[in-house]
Amino acid sequence: MPYSLIFKVKELANNKDTRVEAVEEVFLEYFEKNDLEMLQEMITSWEVSHPFAQRKHIIHDAFDAHKAGKYTLSIPALLPQAEGVLSSITGKGGGNPYKLFDETIQQEYPDILNNITKDILLKFATSLYKGIKPEYFTTDKLSLWLKSEDIRESDFMNRHAILHGIHINYASKINSLRVFLLLDSLYFLVYDENLMA
Repeated sequence: MPYSLIFKVKELANNKDTRVEAVEEVFLEYFEKNDLEMLQEMITSWEVSHPFAQRKHIIHDAFDAHKAGKYTLSIPALLPQAEGVLSSITGKGGGNPYKLFDETIQQEYPDILNNITKDILLKFATSLYKGIKPEYFTTDKLSLWLKSEDIRESDFMNRHAILHGIHINYASKINSLRVFLLLDSLYFLVYDENLMA
């Protein structure tokens, strides 16, 4: 995370503003500057890594959709790419993205980062890949479950629910940015000369 972004988040904490929306706004503001210049630079930097270079055309199309405000396109285009990147990194087949994600984080997580950031990433992965009981895996029941859990539909992002057409109200600017940041986290985790293009 760039220092200027860390400083803004720290400033929120110093002002005791712990609202999720305030933190999201800081990230959105940072990545929207200069016609999404920082987001463009971030995804371009991934191209030195083979697993990302292979998916360059998909990632750039998703970026174009994000830039056009078509989050219904950017999010489902990018979500499966995280699993593909993990499969390329580990050499294991797809089909169990949470397991791939968990194993990769446990094995590849840099020692320079503390366990708090590792736990945050794992918590995000848990909500992204798990968390919905089968009996709620229909569009109507998912909506009811989210209400009972006091979760706004636009804040909830679960890969299976989105890609299986169960969650239809996922499209938001922040969720789209979250998927780009997830991929950036994977890029950082596996930055390895052996995976360079």
